[in-house]
Amino acid sequence: MRKISMVVLLVIVTNSIFAQGLMKKDSTYKKMDYFHFEAAWLGWVNKPDSVKLKALSHTFSFYFTYPMQLGKSKINFIPGIGLNIDNAYTNSIAKEDSAKTQIVLHPITSGVSYKISKETYTYLMIPLMFNYNAGADSKSWKASLGLRFNYMIQDHTKYKGNDEVTGESEKTKNINILKPYSDRYRLDGAFTLGYDWFYVMATYSFTPYFASGKGPQMMPLTIGIGAVGF
Repeated sequence: MRKISMVVLLVIVTNSIFAQGLMKKDSTYKKMDYFHFEAAWLGWVNKPDSVKLKALSHTFSFYFTYPMQLGKSKINFIPGIGLNIDNAYTNSIAKEDSAKTQIVLHPITSGVSYKISKETYTYLMIPLMFNYNAGADSKSWKASLGLRFNYMIQDHTKYKGNDEVTGESEKTKNINILKPYSDRYRLDGAFTLGYDWFYVMATYSFTPYFASGKGPQMMPLTIGIGAVGF
């Protein structure tokens, strides 16, 4: 709740500054520069030692922004809204414990054949970034630093492989089994650096996927690439 209040307060302050003429729409950006697409490798910090995150793990982000120039400077304030989707492929199965009090990541028994064991976390994302544009137009070097506020709207787990007990082939998909145990609000630090429409990016979450005492306290780290207005 405090994080949401911080976002609301920042939006109010931004609107007030904009109304006083201290901010204006940055004319160096083309119309299509407001749409971003990002693809990145996904890592987990502070994950359980028994859990292995596979190289296939990744995250996608799609969001719209509205760059606003700060006075006559080369710095822009860039708020936005969009979606962030984490796809984590592991050697474990996320499930409720027997008491249904928390989520545990149960490692798949050695020797059991499986193709996919995946967790997907989908968030509504509100990026609030400060961007430095080195040139006089959109075809220039740009660097940005800021925060991304996320609210979980859905999760699902997927398993395709043999049952650990019977050995029979099975396919399972559970929607929102993780959500009751999750920290619904997530705060990420973000950095981007690029030229014209292409950039590299990195994010680090200050918030674990699961609430304290409700599951493993791993936090996502991403490194990838992005494109603007393609």
